[in-house]
Amino acid sequence: MANTQTSSDLAEEYYDSESGFKYYSIINSPDYSGIAIYPEEKVETGPDGAQYPRGAGVESVLEATLLRDKRMLDLILKHIPQGRKIRALEYGSGRGGLTRCVAKELMKRGQLELIVGSNISEKENEFNRKRAKEENFPESVYRVDHGSFDDNKYE
Repeated sequence: MANTQTSSDLAEEYYDSESGFKYYSIINSPDYSGIAIYPEEKVETGPDGAQYPRGAGVESVLEATLLRDKRMLDLILKHIPQGRKIRALEYGSGRGGLTRCVAKELMKRGQLELIVGSNISEKENEFNRKRAKEENFPESVYRVDHGSFDDNKYE
């Protein structure tokens, strides 16, 4: 019998699994499961003698992830029209760290109409919703949706 699971099905199954959730909590932090930006690069040599670049300049993946958030937020703020409320969507929002970072700053500036974090993992979405509630985001401006890149409901 042929496997009828799509790549989205497999990704959702992985990110909703206990081991998938735990993996990102260990290598990063409970709040982040995304990419990071390192201020420096160093070259390391693997056991087979091959050389490869590696991020450096901060102590942890979490610090590099927070640096990514700062750079993303700076870029977003630089290009937002002043005096206008923003509606935003982050696809693949993971556990929502970046989404909440952006939402917090836009709310502080009075520029947030609505921000939506859309992610394939309901386990990560539940985490994001819980953190948003703990951080006092009103449901009218902060929403977390289940979705995948394969079925874009925001077009």
